[in-house]
Amino acid sequence: MKLDADLVVLSACHTARGQINSEGVVGLARAFQVAGARSVVTALWAIPDEATEHFMELFYDNLRRGHPVADAIRATQVAMLKGQGFCELINWGSFKVFGANGVISEN
Repeated sequence: MKLDADLVVLSACHTARGQINSEGVVGLARAFQVAGARSVVTALWAIPDEATEHFMELFYDNLRRGHPVADAIRATQVAMLKGQGFCELINWGSFKVFGANGVISEN
């Protein structure tokens, strides 16, 4: 598979998992990177559906504002930590970025 994607978001639970070998974690995120995705957002553990929905709304809003991917993740995590209802670590701490910290353009 060949992709020309600035960003792939895998917001399902445990998408950062994979086999650990001498090259690191080999899993779904790595497969998307090998296929051509420059940045891949994944989740380390299970997150409640409502928290994931809220996280993704804030995350995409931060991307639309021009934040690079990792900065958008961080800004979203800080907003959820300081916000009402989803401030517990389980709701926002799972998401991480593999790859580049580029700005995503709307094409």
